[in-house]
Amino acid sequence: MVGLADTGDRFRLVANQIEAVQAWLTAGGPHRTVLSSVVGSEELIDLADMLRTELLLIDDSTAVREFAKEIRWNQAYYRLAVGL
Repeated sequence: MVGLADTGDRFRLVANQIEAVQAWLTAGGPHRTVLSSVVGSEELIDLADMLRTELLLIDDSTAVREFAKEIRWNQAYYRLAVGL
């Protein structure tokens, strides 16, 4: 599942690897979210690289504390990289 967030100075893709169940699909998805059973994390990484857009990937190896650090490092990077 992928969502697009506007952080004010850039866009951020947030991807979460999930197990989709039919009831969830029937109920519909949240606003600005895409569910794909074909596109995987490698394709999303490639897309983010091509668009020069931040991608945060949440999967079964994500540790909350390290993930929070990644978000803070990304914030610094994207602020400094504006002129690049």
